[in-house]
Amino acid sequence: MRPLTLTSEEFASLAAGGGSEPAIAKLIAGQLAKRRLLIWGVVRDAREQGLPVEEPVELLRRVHAQSSAVLDDVLLHPQVDAWAADFPRTRAVGYLSALVAAAAIRAGLPFSLRLRPVAGVVTLPGLGSFAAGGDPTALVFDGQTLMSDGAPAVLRAPRIIDLTDLGGPTVTIEDADRYRDQYRMPVVDRFSQADRFAALWREAWALLAAEFPVHARATRMILRSFVPLVPSGDGTERSASSGRASGAIAMALPRTAESMALLVLHETQHLKLHALVDLIDLTAAGGQGRYHAPWRGDPRPVRGLLQGTYAHLGVTEFWRSRRARQFAYWRRQTGRAAATLAGSGELTAAGARFVEGIRATLDGWAHDPVGAADLQVAEVGAVVNDLRWRLAHRSTPPDALSRLVTAWHDGSARPGVSGALRAGSPAEARILAAIRSDRPDLPLGDRLLLAGEPGAAADEYAHRIAKDAATDDDWAGLAAALGGCPQPEVPRDLYRALLPGRPDLDPRDVLRWWAGAG
Repeated sequence: MRPLTLTSEEFASLAAGGGSEPAIAKLIAGQLAKRRLLIWGVVRDAREQGLPVEEPVELLRRVHAQSSAVLDDVLLHPQVDAWAADFPRTRAVGYLSALVAAAAIRAGLPFSLRLRPVAGVVTLPGLGSFAAGGDPTALVFDGQTLMSDGAPAVLRAPRIIDLTDLGGPTVTIEDADRYRDQYRMPVVDRFSQADRFAALWREAWALLAAEFPVHARATRMILRSFVPLVPSGDGTERSASSGRASGAIAMALPRTAESMALLVLHETQHLKLHALVDLIDLTAAGGQGRYHAPWRGDPRPVRGLLQGTYAHLGVTEFWRSRRARQFAYWRRQTGRAAATLAGSGELTAAGARFVEGIRATLDGWAHDPVGAADLQVAEVGAVVNDLRWRLAHRSTPPDALSRLVTAWHDGSARPGVSGALRAGSPAEARILAAIRSDRPDLPLGDRLLLAGEPGAAADEYAHRIAKDAATDDDWAGLAAALGGCPQPEVPRDLYRALLPGRPDLDPRDVLRWWAGAG
């Protein structure tokens, strides 16, 4: 197997956010090499454990001799990686038999093979599934007809969406493979909305191809299937990708073609980076840091922050030509995340060059014109989101809080406080809804703050807090309206500690006292 090496130009093209055709081809070649190694690792382990593997191995060799291209294409079936990685735990050698059977059928190569069904069903990766009576099932293929225990096997083929007439990819809707569940979100069995999904994907592809041709090319080369997800309960869009399923994007039925195009671009960025880090170490081993990712509610390790930053580089580009407010917001937040990565001390030399490429692309967009009103909303949203994140993940230690209460009552100097990191709500700031969708049902304080009326906004937030209708969103908004606060969790916790004896206490006074302005 020849080593895979990206040229400096290919590496730079990926770091810039897109990726040249040769660079994407090498990422795919890397995934294929990985799958070959995984397959032979499974065979080795199966032999050591005395599992029945010789029949599928012999058929695999025959398929390779007949058509190595077909075999390679089948090995790129997205779920192969997850199965092989789980094999030491599952010992599911039957998946190998199903995989090589699918390859033999595609190559037109006659065979006979025994397969064990799962819950009475045999699934041939990429080809479909059929009900099987025997266990094991005697599968026979004569080059044209597939027989199961002497009767024709009636395959339920996956839905195929062919966009070659638009210059796009041919993909399947994968709702049967038992290794498709790789996303920490529930997957759909027997997807019933394939027609609507296919129509949206046709529109979304046309948008990507017309407006983002570099990203469309990467998607066309990489994407092989969609895995349907169960929709979220709150109506938010839902998509995911996995380094254990290169070539697949998991997605609940999107609302619009535009949102689908954005989700596909976002997840393709993840797929590219997953494939790249299989070839090149971008982050140092053993890093324990946890960092603020402006699009997440939970602190992220450096590798997760890098994934999110690269994906949001694509998100920023998407909005660059479509919606100024979103562009301004994501340009700011992605730039901050890239700066955090650059200063983390947890990147390899290659990782540092990669992040430099991300930052260079963002710097190239720094002077794109954005209207004053959109800049105002984007800036306020970013500030509030940062404050909201800190409120969710920081609290004042009890001993420090006791000293603060004493200082408040006797007028002594404010003590310094080192906030403790704690598990918190994963929610983003409420105010981001205005940036994403111009949602009109935000509370009055949020609307006033976004409209550039911080004094009136502070009055409204203080009223909500005093009425005990406060959330961390209200504290974040109040802190932003009063000019910011480096440790907003301290006045919040102090206010709550003082409140039992002071029902008339104004939260603005507490925040100003802590900030040194009152």
